[in-house]
Amino acid sequence: MNDAPSIDRLNARFNEMERRIAVLERRIATLEQAAGAAESSAQYQPSTAGSPLLPVVPELQAGGTFPVLGRALLGIAGAYLLRAIAEAHFVPEALMELAAVVYALFWLAAGARGRTRFAAVIYACTSVLILAPMLWELTMSFHTMPAGADAAALAAFAAVGFILVRNQERASVLRIANVSAAALCLALAVVTHDNLPFLTVLLLMAAACEYPSMVGGVPAGRPLIALAADLGVWMLIFIYRAPAAARTDYPALTSIELVTPGIALFAIVATGFFLREIRDGGRIAVFDAIQATIAFLLAACGMLFFGPAAKEMILGGICFGLAAVLYAVSLAPGRHRNRRDQVILSAWGVALVLSGIGLAVPAAARISCLALSTIAATAAAGWLRRVSLAWQATAFLLAAGWFSGLLTYLMLALAGTTAGAPPADFWITMICAAACYALLLLRSETLGEGQPFPFLFAVMAAVAAASLLVQAAARLAVASFAAGPHHLALIRSSILCVAALALAFSGARWRRPELTQIGYCVLVLEAIKLLLEDLRHGHLAYVAASVCLLALTLIAIPQVTRRASTSS
Repeated sequence: MNDAPSIDRLNARFNEMERRIAVLERRIATLEQAAGAAESSAQYQPSTAGSPLLPVVPELQAGGTFPVLGRALLGIAGAYLLRAIAEAHFVPEALMELAAVVYALFWLAAGARGRTRFAAVIYACTSVLILAPMLWELTMSFHTMPAGADAAALAAFAAVGFILVRNQERASVLRIANVSAAALCLALAVVTHDNLPFLTVLLLMAAACEYPSMVGGVPAGRPLIALAADLGVWMLIFIYRAPAAARTDYPALTSIELVTPGIALFAIVATGFFLREIRDGGRIAVFDAIQATIAFLLAACGMLFFGPAAKEMILGGICFGLAAVLYAVSLAPGRHRNRRDQVILSAWGVALVLSGIGLAVPAAARISCLALSTIAATAAAGWLRRVSLAWQATAFLLAAGWFSGLLTYLMLALAGTTAGAPPADFWITMICAAACYALLLLRSETLGEGQPFPFLFAVMAAVAAASLLVQAAARLAVASFAAGPHHLALIRSSILCVAALALAFSGARWRRPELTQIGYCVLVLEAIKLLLEDLRHGHLAYVAASVCLLALTLIAIPQVTRRASTSS
């Protein structure tokens, strides 16, 4: 009878427990729904400015900076492990050297295939940190790796970079590989005293760098590779140019081995230059201009120092051939070049032609070749309407005037000493200047107004003619009476004043302002002569006569030019 109340209380407690469990289940379900919404919101919504560090921490922990650095350290540890195995002599040395090189290449390949740019750079640097100490130690400390094997390892290192790196995103990997290989080539060439294997690797790298630059691909550190190749060729020339007694620890090389690197470097640079010329349509980069000039100078030095007996003739012929190609490219129809490109091509053309004449043409015919070059460039400038060719003609004429002795003869004829009969080269240069001035007058409208070329040609022709007149009058005076220096000074003053009047009149009569300007320049020359020559002799009567002539000429020139201009 007393058991019934106990059963009722138990049922009541079970019911209360079920109710509370149901309440707890509802609360848990509500909390789970809220947590799921918050997680999805944090997953798909961008981070706010108030929590900038939230996206960084997961990246660092799951595949970012720390794991990449950890793998790089493991790579360094693997290199030390290989070194420990090599010191224990468990494996043959050649096999361990090959394994070390392959291990460095593996890390370079890992850099080329890295998922992020940071990982690619770190892995590429790891490969360099593995390869550089290993090669240096095997070569300098253990003496187990010859220079040829070092060069082959560096060539393979650079080749893996060229093969695996195919896009701009991984260009830094290729740049690190190329610059490191080039620096190691130069360093090992210096310490091993064996330049040729490492110079071969540098030339191959320079050739490989020309291809992506021609097609607009990965830059690959081309300027630094070119600089390393230039230094390598210069080192070879500098070392083997010294006497044999000063380089006893360097291997003996034949003349072909000494000449070939410079020629190969210039061939690589010239080929890349002309291919880029075709691709870019006439735009010359400053680096290309500088590198082509340096490569040609190195090739020319190698040929002159180590070439065969007929090296000057060969090099002169090469200069003429390059000049012909250069003129064909620069004068090709449909090419519109800017001023910088015209200056570069003109400078190259002048330098090549002058070098060819100086090397391949006999000394007796050089002035004639320069005169023909001047006339040809002047005629082409007027016919093709190229101002750059007129500048080149001016450079050729100035070179002819310098090497023919024209400038020296002018100084002797106008400075108080008898110069004697003018040489044949003097007449050739003077006639060339007059002929070029006449050609420019016929084609003056094609080159535009205000160009300095007519003035320069007319100056040389007029001053040369005045010096001939002065010399003829001085010789006549010496033959007629005992003429002293003061007599010769007055004769020169008279001829210079007459020449100034004639030039001023001709310029006003034919509307050639450069002739009038030359007339005034002759008067300035006369004033300088009065100070340096007439006053020095101390004959006051002749000094007064010279000053009077100068004053009358200064008064007469404006009237002469005015009357000539009105009569024309």
